[in-house]
Amino acid sequence: MIVSLGKAFCVVCGAEDELTKERLCVPCFKERTKLSILSETIQGFRCPKCMMYLHSGRWGHHESEEYHEGLVQEALEVEGRTEALGIGIMSEEIDERNT
Repeated sequence: MIVSLGKAFCVVCGAEDELTKERLCVPCFKERTKLSILSETIQGFRCPKCMMYLHSGRWGHHESEEYHEGLVQEALEVEGRTEALGIGIMSEEIDERNT
């Protein structure tokens, strides 16, 4: 790849696209940086008799969407320099006992 003199370029791939403070293009930055960590699946517990959810060590009645959001917030690890983070949650009902 030929890079013209005087222009800023990605220090990894040489692209002259928009660069981050670390002088990386967006694709190289995303490949090398983890701003948040969240496992693909999160375990929650619901009593099959009373339908209460276990949250923060206590059983209680919660809307399932609210409960799922709480589980994600507890499991989410965010890197300190993250400025804005958006998360989409998808829950899938496997059977009447598993969501």
